[in-house]
Amino acid sequence: NTGYYLLNASEWGVPEVSATYSLTIDSMLGSGSIELTMFDKVTLNVTIDPSIVLSDDGAVNVNWSPIDPSEPFVNLSVYNSSNSLLKTFEVANTGSYSNDVKSLGLFPGGYKIQVDSNMGFGFNHFLVYSATPLNILVPNSESIIYNNSASLSVQWTPFDENVLPAIITIVNQNTMENNSFAVTNNGNASLDLSSIDVPAGTYNISVETVIGKSKSPSMFVLLYPETLLIASPNST
Repeated sequence: NTGYYLLNASEWGVPEVSATYSLTIDSMLGSGSIELTMFDKVTLNVTIDPSIVLSDDGAVNVNWSPIDPSEPFVNLSVYNSSNSLLKTFEVANTGSYSNDVKSLGLFPGGYKIQVDSNMGFGFNHFLVYSATPLNILVPNSESIIYNNSASLSVQWTPFDENVLPAIITIVNQNTMENNSFAVTNNGNASLDLSSIDVPAGTYNISVETVIGKSKSPSMFVLLYPETLLIASPNST
């Protein structure tokens, strides 16, 4: 009875799970009890369902476990795809939380939600998908590009460069043949059409990403850089 004892939970058969325990000490001088919370700092199982929600009225449903009944609240933190903290707020420790993306102030892109409690912490990722088509700014009806002398500039919003690449597809409106390019989803790309020998003609373009997709609002024209050879009429 030295007044202290180093307790090894595994020696006493305590399960290796996060939980709150009651420790009681009895001696000839008396007895006493205290609550102990034992946890591993990376233990919470956090799920977000669904993992893709719409930007207009989609609901973000977060679930976590285990739960310590003696802890009334936990902290939820929202990070963007660059892992920058956007906000932290306190919620009831019921093991679940739900809110819509508008109330959370989230726009199309990738996000992470982390739950912190006395039991530990855990996190998971989800995507906010654009409920409206992407806005393709360029090319437009005024775009005329020479296929062997210039690159095709494509611009779109919204975008998130930290999520999977964007797929840009150009479609020949006469033959319906198409060519696709995988580019960084940063809202701006320059396509080298000469590298794939795209013929002259009328084209449409589409941009597809994990947070939205769209077709260009108008067609555009690719012209040959050389002067056309007029076979007829001629001098004869």
